Amino acid sequence: MKANKILSILASAALLVGCGTSAPSASATTTTASEAPVATNSDAVNIGITFPLATVNPLTMSWNFPDLYATGFEFLPLISLDENFQPTPMLAESITTTDNMTYDIKLLDDATWSDGTPVTTDDVIWTLLKFTSPAVGNTYFDFSMIKGLEEGMSPEGATEIEGLKKIDDKNMQILMNRPYALNTFLNNIATWVLILPSHALKDIPDNELVGNDWFNHPTVVSGPYILQDTDLAHYATYSANESYFRGAPKIKTLNIQVYDSSALLSAVQAGEVDFTPASIASFPYQDEQTLPTLENINVNYASKITNQMSFFNTHNLPDKNFRRAFVEAIDRETIVSSLLPNNGEAGDAWIPKADVNFYNAEKMETIPYDVEDAKKLLAESDYDGRTLSWYISSSDNVLSNAVQIAQQNLAEVGINVEIKTVDFATLVGEIAGSDNADIVTVQYTITPLDYYGDVYSLADMVKGTDEFADTSMRTWTGDWFNEEFDKVMSATQTANSDEMKALMIQMQNITVEEVPMFSFYFIGNTGVVSKRLKNANSTFFGAFNNVQDWELSE
Repeated sequence: MKANKILSILASAALLVGCGTSAPSASATTTTASEAPVATNSDAVNIGITFPLATVNPLTMSWNFPDLYATGFEFLPLISLDENFQPTPMLAESITTTDNMTYDIKLLDDATWSDGTPVTTDDVIWTLLKFTSPAVGNTYFDFSMIKGLEEGMSPEGATEIEGLKKIDDKNMQILMNRPYALNTFLNNIATWVLILPSHALKDIPDNELVGNDWFNHPTVVSGPYILQDTDLAHYATYSANESYFRGAPKIKTLNIQVYDSSALLSAVQAGEVDFTPASIASFPYQDEQTLPTLENINVNYASKITNQMSFFNTHNLPDKNFRRAFVEAIDRETIVSSLLPNNGEAGDAWIPKADVNFYNAEKMETIPYDVEDAKKLLAESDYDGRTLSWYISSSDNVLSNAVQIAQQNLAEVGINVEIKTVDFATLVGEIAGSDNADIVTVQYTITPLDYYGDVYSLADMVKGTDEFADTSMRTWTGDWFNEEFDKVMSATQTANSDEMKALMIQMQNITVEEVPMFSFYFIGNTGVVSKRLKNANSTFFGAFNNVQDWELSE
């Protein structure tokens, strides 16, 4: 993915992004009854989130979980990850490759649109061509690895390209122009591209697709629910798709409600919220302690895979001695134990401890809390005492407290920082990667066990040694580039499983050595499920895979 096309990201205090990725368009505001009726003790289920939606149009989506889930109720991807991070069929029965160059995709025979029309490979091809249409201009998703899309965009008005090959209505191939690992394909294209009904949209000109009102009131969907009404900053209301090919949902009305994080506990306590997704709902620290005492809910702590990634603008801060001193001066362990005792842990670079058994933890380098060494490195660096700007999201109150503690730690060794808060969309859309910021911290969830796509965008898409690198772009690490890192990362796309593990460890260790970014801490996001709601589980991934089976207790 190209540098300015990023954003996976998001999650409880952010996301989420995520993936994988992709930001809410405004800071969340408290939902009230006048903004969207909150149904309690009824046949409706209310989902509480703390990040507003940016869009309900898959073609304008970025890499963020709120939009992926809200829009994914209607339009399914090829696959979705389950709670164990394994691929689950949504529209695709299988996705295979023997050489990481040709992908064979077979769609489910019984996958149909709500009007009874079969979901076909024509829909997949049409959707990918519209994503890449110059008139649509989605700059968040990068498809330059597909033959015919080397520049990331399809020819204007294209109805076919070399890399998208229809075999029949249920079988197709996607042809790559460079090796692209199966894991990466599944965790990016297959998961994040929501397939649209070409027969319902084919007569709309490309230049009218972006703002078309059809997406606010769709007439044809493949998913379990159909959007009825939305105010992106506050709510979205859905009715059941009675023709859903996996079976009509048992819950007939589903509401997404956007809350300020400080108001979410009260809504849960009052029974106004039945479910909070672990990936896109955030509770303040004090409220986290109260949740387990509530008798009307079950609390779930997801795996600690969401990273408070902190990016140095290496254009402004080119000295790695200074960057290392900065990190060594922060007592991250104490910050975590103080603010996130149940669901946080300190870590380094990209790989969370949830993945360390897979990668062999003992081989990975770390950055310790070491005040004396930080002072020594600082004295050897080019730091001139200026006050550095550290940007964070205004909607992440736990991070705000953590950064204030870090600010005190840094002052003790002689590093001056000013904390600046902006809304999430501004943070990831304008501030990150610009020279206005020296450090940016954003909550970001990389799909477990697959770091290529995200890391390529976040830290390596400049000066790349492969022919597809765009030297005009800058990443969130500014203009940092390491040739060994670039070669190792590229090698992951053709490596077998054991080789890939070793390569990922190398990438991790280079990052720890060069410090273009650091992990402030990792979070295991908190999810809540009302005890009146059956068959629901607030996992980080896969929470909505079985939403059609949710039901209310008698």
